[in-house]
Amino acid sequence: MSDENILISEIVDDDDDDISVDEIIITTNNGPQGIVTIVENTSDDESCEIVIVESSHNNVIINELREPEIVESSPNNINTIENKKDFEESHVNRLTSPTFINAYSISDQKIKKNDVVVFDITNMIHGNCAHIPNTSDIYIWRTGCYSVYISILHIEACQFSLLKNSQYTAPVSVVGSVNAATQNSNFFMIQINDSDMITPTSLSPSGYACKLQLVNNTNNCPSVTLGSYSSGNQLPHITASITIQSII
Repeated sequence: MSDENILISEIVDDDDDDISVDEIIITTNNGPQGIVTIVENTSDDESCEIVIVESSHNNVIINELREPEIVESSPNNINTIENKKDFEESHVNRLTSPTFINAYSISDQKIKKNDVVVFDITNMIHGNCAHIPNTSDIYIWRTGCYSVYISILHIEACQFSLLKNSQYTAPVSVVGSVNAATQNSNFFMIQINDSDMITPTSLSPSGYACKLQLVNNTNNCPSVTLGSYSSGNQLPHITASITIQSII
């Protein structure tokens, strides 16, 4: 079970004044995978502090912690647990404080090869991400797994993809259409790692983030028009949209 698949479905606390026992039940989409039991001494005698990690899945090794240090388990389960606080911050907070953004455009755009789509409006935004309206760049500065949905309304046959830090194209994001004048969409997932936090930006607390853009990869025409087709309706069509949401 990889770190990305961990979900905490239940936390059970003991009410003893001197000894704190937490049982954190670990589940994945395949069902319960085991129990992590964390025992802490809360009395004045710090020399008795002990943490026990155990699981019923894949024979996780049992470790004792006398001082605050990393307790390692098997590669198929929890990778590291420094202490209960770090464990809860890295997993519980990811579930209760998600990162997501939805941005879109209603203006017509002529996108040349290797140029990026501009998003006029930031519809919703929350967490460790940023987007300035009327720009192409979306910044994310929290690692994790993200679901991404993109949609474009194009006039010519085309191919678009998600570009990371102006240099890496996510293969799962590449989508195209051989037909002109249609709507093209794609739903996929990507992983953002510490190594992706390389683009300088004042929007991030650390000064660095992972930059994401929607880029035109089309080879067979000089540019692709994102337009509203002059359908006669009073309300403008959305010509491009992107939604990015953290999963874990």
